[in-house]
Amino acid sequence: MERYLSDYRKVYLMSFKKDGIGFIKPGVTDYKDVLSRIEANRLYEPQSHPDRVVWVDYFDSVYPIKSITVKGKELALQIEQELLEALGDRDAYFDANFSGISEMRKYTAQRYAIAIKIIEKYRVPYGN
Repeated sequence: MERYLSDYRKVYLMSFKKDGIGFIKPGVTDYKDVLSRIEANRLYEPQSHPDRVVWVDYFDSVYPIKSITVKGKELALQIEQELLEALGDRDAYFDANFSGISEMRKYTAQRYAIAIKIIEKYRVPYGN
């Protein structure tokens, strides 16, 4: 579970399913791999926040949809905020508390398309 040692951040869109209902959640992490963010939630959440449940224990499935690496925490948070605003008001409520609960939105094809478009807008082509 490697983390960026510099000022880079990963902006991600995550998919969650519970009882056949889909949800999406944008987020920011300093883990290089979004799967590490899921693993960190499983390993560290019970210790640091015993009142919260772990994603993989509560949801039927949790997986990353799309992510980009950006330089600067401020830019990453700006993109996350843009995603949240574009996805609309919070409409997903749960009978448990967990990390990122306020960023959860019900999945729709329109929200998915909007989020992907925003993420891709910030993608910087890699060049040698």
